[in-house]
Amino acid sequence: MIDFAITPSGDLIFDEFDEPKGFKLGFRIADNKGLNIKFHVLDHKVSVEKAPLKIDFSTKQKTGVSHKAALVNDNDQKLQRIRIALMTERGELPSRETVGSRLSLTRHDNLFDPANLSRIQQFVMESISGILSSPEVIAKPELGVGNFYSQTVGVYIYEEGLLIFKFHV
Repeated sequence: MIDFAITPSGDLIFDEFDEPKGFKLGFRIADNKGLNIKFHVLDHKVSVEKAPLKIDFSTKQKTGVSHKAALVNDNDQKLQRIRIALMTERGELPSRETVGSRLSLTRHDNLFDPANLSRIQQFVMESISGILSSPEVIAKPELGVGNFYSQTVGVYIYEEGLLIFKFHV
């Protein structure tokens, strides 16, 4: 049985679930020899004592939400890594200087200029190069919707001819 998995980038994924209400009895191995039984139902702090036998009663749960580790589907993991890479500025994460993109360098440029569209495609390819095996990136100008004109570029990422991710710059 696998309790959790670590992705190639070192991330853990946790799913939230509602813990069922009712009686719960748990046993664990403790540093002290003896039996450790806990009943958690109240919202008060019980002092921790070092004793060979400890029985702890509470009458109200602090929270009904718990977490469990779950394996992440390979495609979902890739999409998450792409999203993080495109939304993070290169060098923004101190321990991971290679994660992120240089899209911020195009912030005040004419995005509809073909040279800048090419730069956007290059920056996206550079940021996802270790995630997908054979990506294709297309950057297309898209006019803003609403009362104001704005330059928006739709970035379309394909893998083996299939559109897998769309992003707006």
